[in-house]
Amino acid sequence: MKIYPPVLGVRLLPHPYGHVYQEFGKNKELYARAIVIPGCGLSNCSMWGGHNGVDIAMAFRTPILATKGKVVEIKNTPEGYGKHLRILTDLDEHGKQYELTYGHLDEITAVLGMKVADGERIGYMGNTGFVISGSTPYWGNAPAGKGVHLHFGVREVVIGPLGFLYQSGDRVTVLNYDNGTFGSINPMRFFDRSKEVVYLAGVVIDLQYKFLALLRPPR
Repeated sequence: MKIYPPVLGVRLLPHPYGHVYQEFGKNKELYARAIVIPGCGLSNCSMWGGHNGVDIAMAFRTPILATKGKVVEIKNTPEGYGKHLRILTDLDEHGKQYELTYGHLDEITAVLGMKVADGERIGYMGNTGFVISGSTPYWGNAPAGKGVHLHFGVREVVIGPLGFLYQSGDRVTVLNYDNGTFGSINPMRFFDRSKEVVYLAGVVIDLQYKFLALLRPPR
């Protein structure tokens, strides 16, 4: 099982070279003030590990694409992810399973309980819910404007009779729940960025040729 790039046409690199406008683990102080954690106040919370996913900016209503699995939750929480859904992935070759969160959508086209394939459209990008992107570096220069983005989060889970109950009736235990991001792990580790590295290398080579051309005397 390979996690599929979640946004149509996205380049999963940090700004200004790609579309990731807030990386995993960023803005710890900001989220410590904004998020209530049991046993922790609204400020100076050392437990909170920062942003628990990646924020990907593209144009409003850009299609959101799934990784194969089962849609186990569809919600609209104005104080949180807004219109969002969660997919429980199939087991990978190592016997691991993941919960994928797609947040701040403008519209959800998937249906609770459905099995989706890699690259299947499940909704459209929006800016619903609690969006604090204006306090994050680079957001003012985002091509889609402030707020329009997908929050994409990943947690490793184990299916079992105890633990968190989804709307679908499935139950899981979230691994490493006390890691400071409620079990979330960095989604960027799952993406093959080799093509993007090749692309950037090509850009550098192209710029070198243009620079050399400027140095040549006119004919």
